[in-house]
Amino acid sequence: MDIILIQDEKQINITNFCGNVTLGTSIDSLGANFKFDVARNITDKNFDIVETITPGDLINFENIFFGIIVKKETENHGIKISCLDFYFYLNKNKIIIQFKNFPASECIKQLLKKVGLETNDWAALNTSITKIYKDKTLAYIINDILVKVEQELSEKYFLELEGQKFNLIKYKKIKVKPLYNEFLNYSKEENIVELRNSVIVTSNNEDNIETIAKLENKNSQKKYGKLQEIIQIDPADVSKARNIASNTLKKLNKIHGEVSISVFGSHEIRSGRIIEMDNEEFLIKSCTHKYLKNQDIADLKLEKI
Repeated sequence: MDIILIQDEKQINITNFCGNVTLGTSIDSLGANFKFDVARNITDKNFDIVETITPGDLINFENIFFGIIVKKETENHGIKISCLDFYFYLNKNKIIIQFKNFPASECIKQLLKKVGLETNDWAALNTSITKIYKDKTLAYIINDILVKVEQELSEKYFLELEGQKFNLIKYKKIKVKPLYNEFLNYSKEENIVELRNSVIVTSNNEDNIETIAKLENKNSQKKYGKLQEIIQIDPADVSKARNIASNTLKKLNKIHGEVSISVFGSHEIRSGRIIEMDNEEFLIKSCTHKYLKNQDIADLKLEKI
């Protein structure tokens, strides 16, 4: 699998100098991180290109990962390289912007254009956004918009980078092949820490603390005790309050489970996607690919949905 260094539009294959290659994604951090080590030998001219690698250079890994070198750590006999994909620009750029009755999908597209990022496969999300964002990162704003979409539609959408372009798509299911016909390092955790069986919806208007909608599950409260969540919505969304409460209760009123496994990897396996095991569906919360002798092994953390 080739690692291509891009310097001023010049492309150089540095695969033979590289090792300890990993590619990780997480729904908590947004975007992918790509790390690898590079061998050094200052007495061999074949290694001269290694010394020219610098933060700001671009890396293309099999068109699976395309991103920017953000850190270089040089040691006596090697260099550690850390890269981030173009989510880097969403996480680091803060803006001031106002949306007024604008469709959610168009809001997100407009945000990407602010920093010169391109789009490809794009879902039409008609959830209306009316809000002013001040001193917030693009990643924060996009996440805030997608949370509102999920509350209203009870459907999850996420922003995914494919090559150098972003897709706005619904969470989709994929299949994975067990490693050596069994899941290695299998572990499972179940908890009620995030369980909620009562949901109150209020306005985010500071002058009004009125409850707009409230839903509870008495059977759940009898078993687990009362665990309450409060959702604040814009005054313009008051008519959707009960629907938002219903979708939120449905999402939160359950035992949360996390599974850790290892599987044969592929570029289809990444955080934000859904896999099925034993007739149960799991969201991939984080995924780390390790490339060993051209074999891709993926370590996954999964959340039962």
